[in-house]
Order: sequence, then structure tokens, then C-alpha cells
Amino acid sequence: MLIFLQYPLCDIRDFIEEETGKIPLPSWPAPRPYKEFVREMGAVRRRGKGGGPDWLGENEICDAKSALKFGEFKALKHKGKTIGLACSSRHFYFDGFAVGKFELVMMTRSRKLEMSSRGFHDFVSVLLATSVSIPILAEAGVEPGRYLTRSLYSAGSDLAELYLYSSTRTKLLKNLKGRQWVFGNEPLLFLELGPKEEIEFKNSSPAIDLDQQSKLNLRQYWYRKGNLKASRTSLGGLLPKSA
Repeated sequence: MLIFLQYPLCDIRDFIEEETGKIPLPSWPAPRPYKEFVREMGAVRRRGKGGGPDWLGENEICDAKSALKFGEFKALKHKGKTIGLACSSRHFYFDGFAVGKFELVMMTRSRKLEMSSRGFHDFVSVLLATSVSIPILAEAGVEPGRYLTRSLYSAGSDLAELYLYSSTRTKLLKNLKGRQWVFGNEPLLFLELGPKEEIEFKNSSPAIDLDQQSKLNLRQYWYRKGNLKASRTSLGGLLPKSA
């Protein structure tokens, strides 16, 4: 199973008159791969198989390995078996105007998977509670060797602030304190199931036909976080038409 965890962000700096110090590079939405980079995040590279033919851009992405670091994944026990997780990519994309996203691509180590609704709830809870480290920011930029610890669920606002600092001229970093120019939010979760993988869902969801072979199921998932009654994240599942 492939798992795509996306953190959307909104950058309003191009809509305000005040001098923000925003750096014009990388030249999104089509930066020069292997020549441009996002400071404190990583270099721009070409996506392995290119962008989707029906989507805007995303042929070039920032390889954002430095933006977020994982500790050890917690393995989930399901039906007496361990479902291991591995992260294969951490990248960032910006549309050149106001909208961007951090995206994590993860996968389960098992090729065959059957999961009940309850089992899936436990799986998502373990995933979203996974601890990650994000660089600590200061007036001089990123403080070397110092990191914030966050859960995957709550990392969105810190990733947005990291992008704000990383895309601002160094001499103007001292002016960023208290500025809310880039906004992050809770993650979106997308799953791609293999032919031998099946997840049971209690509630039906609308299906969107993508092509002759596949469809996209969309639903909202309520995740209990600490003392909060419930927090919401969106879930999309890519399934074969026959499912």
C-alpha cells in the first residue's frame, strides 16, 4: 500500500504591499532542476516519472529531506502480523502564486493486506502519531542541530513556518517574528491499494472515475487527538474500477 500524506500551505505574500523579502527562486512552477534549491530544505530535482498529464506542473519538485526527519516508525500489529512502514520520499512543490504542499510518500512492507474498519482506524492513529523532527527557526534562520518534535498530524503549521523562513532573504529574517504570511493545516491522506490489498470502510463514499482502470474514493476521517473530541483529516483512496 502506498500512502501519500500531504500538508497544504497558502502563501499570501504576493497579495500584500509590505516588503516581505520573499526570494524569487526557485522559479516555480517550473524551476531548473539540479540548479535551484529551497534553503534549509533541499535541491530541486525532476520527478522520477514526471508529473501527471492531467495535472498542473509537478514535473520538478524540491527534494525536501532536510525539512522533516523521522525517528523510528512504530510497527502495527494486525491479525498477529507486523505491518512495517517505510518513507520513500519527502518533497515540496509550489505553484508559483499562493499554494504549495509538502508531501510524504510512505509504503507498507507487506504486499498482501486485509484490514477491517477498526484495524484501519488503529493503523491511521499509529501513523499520525509518529514523531518527526523539524528544524528550529530563529532570526538568523535555522539553528544548526536543533529541532522541534511534532507528530505527523500536527506538523503542518511548523512546515509552513519553515517555508516562510527558507524563502525569505537572510537580512530580513529578523522581521518575520509574528508575521502570519504562510499558513499550514492538517494533512490530507491518500492511499493507493495493490491488487492483494483490501480495507473495509463502514460508510460509503463518493467515487470519481479517473480513467478506464481506476477510480478515486473520497471520505473524511475523524481522528482522536489528545483531549480533543475529534480532529478531522481527509482521506482519498485510489482503487481499481472493479473494487
